[in-house]
Amino acid sequence: GLGIRFRTADSAGGVWRYRLAVQEGMTDMRWKTLLILLGVAVGLAVYTVLVETRIPSTQEAEQQKKQVFPKFADKADELVKVVTAVSIERKGKKKLTLERSDGGWRLTSPLKARASSSEVESLIRSLLGLRKKAEDIPEKDFPEKGLAEYGLDKPAVVVRFTLEGTEYVVQFGAEAPGGDERYAKLPERSDVMRVAKYDFKRFIKEPREFRERKFLEVAGSDLVRIELASKKGKVTLVKKEEDWFVEK
Repeated sequence: GLGIRFRTADSAGGVWRYRLAVQEGMTDMRWKTLLILLGVAVGLAVYTVLVETRIPSTQEAEQQKKQVFPKFADKADELVKVVTAVSIERKGKKKLTLERSDGGWRLTSPLKARASSSEVESLIRSLLGLRKKAEDIPEKDFPEKGLAEYGLDKPAVVVRFTLEGTEYVVQFGAEAPGGDERYAKLPERSDVMRVAKYDFKRFIKEPREFRERKFLEVAGSDLVRIELASKKGKVTLVKKEEDWFVEK
């Protein structure tokens, strides 16, 4: 007989998902039955493709247009764990660099110190979820000064982050009229964006604000003994069950 095969769009390696067999010499009734079955199979294939590719709804598509990095916005909690480096360049300031190290984060410039994981992850979430405050300004609508009009010919701040081996960059320029927004741009795109000023402020923190303030990364429940020493002597505290006592 005659075999009809087809596969869904994401099948790989020649793996066929559906197959219909057609026998030679079929009656009209059998042909009608075949066509009905074929229609059902095609419908099933289309449904499978739609489910697997998950086409965004109109509302989701509109929300994605408001994101600076659309493909990251709804995965921030997951992706924040795989970003390996962040750097911030500011006019008149030394470059700030943060690198993932031994399960945590370190400041590597302009000073070397342990960094607060919570502060760094908050910064990364702000980057991945950065939203636009208005419609993009296309290049055809730029004034005579071009990018200089928006302070983006020589950006005031450039933020870079590395995610799964790829570096992503966002540039920030001058303050937009009204004072509530800041001009921004992705190097690979010609359009100019506007982001909220309060979001922008998260990227101009001083290096000391990223330093780890905890002296030791030890959970309080794990402590059983503390010794405090000074010129006047030593005091030892010992934990017994849930209470602390001064050891004599």
